Amino acid sequence: MKLNKARIGGFKSIKEPIEFDIDDQITCLVGKNQSGKTAILEALSQFTINTQIYNPAETIELTYTLEEEDLNAIEKEYGNGCIKSKDTDSSITLIKESKEPNVIKVSDLNVDMDADKDEVVKTIYQNCISSRLPIFLYTDFYYEIQGKENLHFLYQRKRNHSLQPKDKLLNLLVDDDTLTKILSHQSNETLMQEKPSIIEVVQNKIDEVMELWSGYEKEHAGTEIEERQVDVDFVYEPPTQAPYGSSPNMFIYLRVKNTDNNWVLFDHESHGFRWFFSFLLEYKELLQRDSNVILLLDEPALPLHGTAQADVLKFFETYTGAKIKSSIQHTHLL
Repeated sequence: MKLNKARIGGFKSIKEPIEFDIDDQITCLVGKNQSGKTAILEALSQFTINTQIYNPAETIELTYTLEEEDLNAIEKEYGNGCIKSKDTDSSITLIKESKEPNVIKVSDLNVDMDADKDEVVKTIYQNCISSRLPIFLYTDFYYEIQGKENLHFLYQRKRNHSLQPKDKLLNLLVDDDTLTKILSHQSNETLMQEKPSIIEVVQNKIDEVMELWSGYEKEHAGTEIEERQVDVDFVYEPPTQAPYGSSPNMFIYLRVKNTDNNWVLFDHESHGFRWFFSFLLEYKELLQRDSNVILLLDEPALPLHGTAQADVLKFFETYTGAKIKSSIQHTHLL
């Protein structure tokens, strides 16, 4: 399926509905501050069923072109000839409204079946199309994993359904099972026995990210992309605020061995590396799914210098093959 048109209304700076076409590969949104570039990307990223959104767009309409394998999947389920326009461009429009945030309405699918068209289209969407929709991945300059995080606070935010954007990245490293194991310990002494196995699980995920980084670095030697190492540790620290002893503090630490052969906290590394590592962490997780991806990049690679920004574009072309929708203010990257 290929996304080729979007219509968004009633979201942040977008007061009146706007409609625009989307290119087969890369679409750039160019404009001054407050012109709605980020609002468009954030609205598109909302197009997920059963996701709680506190400030949803009033309406989002996405029009997809159905490709041959999509049409074949429909005909396999409902019989040859069930789609009238198979020999031409077949499309489907999906509509999501804030008044029914967990409902996606379907229109424009031209079916040829002896039944109520609306019900048939709805059934086809549920059985054949919904699982084939591309996944949206939104990331921006500020969307970075941190070098030190209190895992108890992460657990509380998960329990209260108040996760922050950075929590999503941290949760990719420390999944629910690992988080439960770590937080079952209230001291470094009790953690010590289980700590090596916990670190190994998380370190393996980090190493997979660094393999993507290293493989890219070898093709672009002499640029901003250079060899580094990242490791992880878990440390219990006594509470520093009264009442002492009432608030547990189990921290995760991420450190980077930089090109000067020095270990530093992740937050002290370059913005460029932190942005790229954070992006690759989420992208790696998407690689494990059998899905198409639409990357929504808000001011991508902003902290990198011009040559390295060019390398980022080469990375997208070489390693993703994904459809990219990007808001850009930096002239060189454009």
